[in-house]
Amino acid sequence: MQKTNPTLFFVEGEAEGAPGLKGSRCTVCGQTVLLKIAACPKCGSRALDTVCIGQRA
Repeated sequence: MQKTNPTLFFVEGEAEGAPGLKGSRCTVCGQTVLLKIAACPKCGSRALDTVCIGQRA
């Protein structure tokens, strides 16, 4: 049985085959946070991009 972690995923355009932690980056203020969120905690904007935080957990 293979264990999976929903916070690990592949981001299109990142290093091929490299899993990373899912995050969100605000396109208004640039704030980056771990996990996918609905609104930026810094400025309240809902304009967020999904990004790869890093390959190390």
